[in-house]
Amino acid sequence: MIGLDQAIDIIEEGLLVVYPTETVYGIGASIKSLEAVNWVYEVKGTPDGTPFPVAVSSLEMAKEIAVLNHENVLRRYLPGPFTFILPSAGEFGWQGTIGLRMPDSALALKLIDSVGPITSTSANKHGSPPPKSVGEVTVELPVMSGPPCRFAKPSGVIDLRGDEPQVHREGPIGFELGHWEIGT
Repeated sequence: MIGLDQAIDIIEEGLLVVYPTETVYGIGASIKSLEAVNWVYEVKGTPDGTPFPVAVSSLEMAKEIAVLNHENVLRRYLPGPFTFILPSAGEFGWQGTIGLRMPDSALALKLIDSVGPITSTSANKHGSPPPKSVGEVTVELPVMSGPPCRFAKPSGVIDLRGDEPQVHREGPIGFELGHWEIGT
């Protein structure tokens, strides 16, 4: 088990850590290190080209990597157990899109605030159940000590690239918009 300061040092060295969120434990790597991101694919056994969500600690940080369509929706639901699919900004993303996540976890947000945007994929082998507590982590990486995940279910995935949101995966809490609340 490692603490926050150790996790910061490890990610800044271009390595990977497992960190707690409110949904499941995730693998964190700096998205600025292609080598580290490729290592996440290797650790998980994920097919190449399958995109990983990216975790940020603020909407200001999000603007560095994504075009914030429907910012009012993001302000309403983040931080929280959602991944929003948005157009990517700059060099990051996959085929012009990016999955944006802002965990509702003080520890995760402190980590991300210190190191910048990181990968936000569950800390398990591809196709296996995601870990909801430290004891369920099976990947061979340094693990941050933290509480069990409060929702213990992967984040909901909502596509905000179009005029109306499209729910791709239901998460631990519902995603609802009032009558045409989507606006700007």
